[in-house]
Amino acid sequence: MARLGKPLAVAAFVLSVLFCGFAAVISAGGENWGARAAKLNEFSISAVGGGDQPVRYQVTDRITTETITTADSLAAAVVAAYKERGNRARAERTAIEERVEQMRSQVPVRTTLNKADRTAMDARLQFQQNEYERLSNELIAATAEGEELARQAEQIRAEAATRAEDAQRLLSELDAIRADLYRTNEQIAALKDRLVRLEGALARAERRREQLSERLQ
Repeated sequence: MARLGKPLAVAAFVLSVLFCGFAAVISAGGENWGARAAKLNEFSISAVGGGDQPVRYQVTDRITTETITTADSLAAAVVAAYKERGNRARAERTAIEERVEQMRSQVPVRTTLNKADRTAMDARLQFQQNEYERLSNELIAATAEGEELARQAEQIRAEAATRAEDAQRLLSELDAIRADLYRTNEQIAALKDRLVRLEGALARAERRREQLSERLQ
């Protein structure tokens, strides 16, 4: 045994050196955990402890500053952070899938409601179109009447110039016609204002019908 002691000691020393070299090669050529940690946008990894306490690595949410976990090594901390990212992604995906399924289940009800709304809007639109045509005809008639009254007023003015003896009577008639003309102009203005409002309502109804048509496609 005495003869084997020295060779065994030398062999143990050589193996220790080889192991240290192997560990150094692995550390130098292995995964760059610092770079992987820097790519984590959601989390920050920082070393805590030191001195009498062992160094540990703390994973913290960058937004809420909540501590996710602590690990004994940077590699374990990075792996934990990526696992947390995966868990959050799966939870978000599950929530989205549930939302999609909920919306898909509401499609028949919304389709039925949209059809009912479209029918009502079509009826309302037809009514407004008929009302628009009626008011347009009234406006045309009122305009023609106003033009006729204006023509009559001009005729009366001409007759008043040539018939001095009937001037007082014609002036009275002219005032009456002017009053009628004023009332007619007021009616025309009111009809025009109502026509503008109906055109706006008709435009909104058209846009609403287009929106419903797009939603049903």
